[in-house]
Amino acid sequence: HLSRGLGCLNTILSLYPESERLHAVCMQDEFGWTALHWAAWSGVPDCIKLILSHYPETERLHVVSTPDNDGWTVLHCAARSGNLETIETILTLYPESERLPALGATTSHGNNVLHLVANSNNIESIKAVLSIYPESERHQVLNEQNERGNTVLDVMNEETRR
Repeated sequence: HLSRGLGCLNTILSLYPESERLHAVCMQDEFGWTALHWAAWSGVPDCIKLILSHYPETERLHVVSTPDNDGWTVLHCAARSGNLETIETILTLYPESERLPALGATTSHGNNVLHLVANSNNIESIKAVLSIYPESERHQVLNEQNERGNTVLDVMNEETRR
């Protein structure tokens, strides 16, 4: 599968005829993940940009916001990586009016983007994601619980103890 070769993605894509490259980056594995999910999970912004360059601009938002079999979007994967540039690369595809709903979308386990970025324990990324929320909503979002009953702060404490 194409996603296994993120380190040499450009080389792999060059093996496909130009007319088949979009199909190659769209292939899904058994979990519904594409090369874009894997690149975001790995926190490799250059690979994300390369993969996105094969999609028509009008399809890019749809591609990053479509959930996999467990409700994970590409933004969820980017958040879990904790890589700030990766998160920002994906977020810039969303119109400003759609960023808060995208951040609030939950996986099948009830984790939103802030839960997942907190799991990475990258303080700069946590601050950046939190700053997108209006100040009046920050306390509320920090206290939202996933299906295990954990808030963002619980997730951070859990990661700190490991």
